[in-house]
Amino acid sequence: MVIMPHLYARSVILSDNERRLLQKIARSSTNPYGLVRRAQLVLAADSGANNTRISQQLQLDRGQVRLGLK
Repeated sequence: MVIMPHLYARSVILSDNERRLLQKIARSSTNPYGLVRRAQLVLAADSGANNTRISQQLQLDRGQVRLGLK
C-alpha cells in the first residue's frame, strides 16, 4: 500500500483578531524563535498555501509543517 503525502495544509481559518495577534507575534524580535515560526506557519496555512509552499517559504521539511499544524 502506498500512502500519498498530504500536499495541502490543514484548513486553518482565523478570526481577524487571531490573525492580527499572530502577525504581531511573527514580527516580534523579542518572542522565542519557536513561537515566531509557529505563528508564521499558521499564518501561511490561513492564507491557503499548501504544505509544499509553506515548507519552501519557511525553509522547513514538509513533515515539520504537518506536525506544526496538528
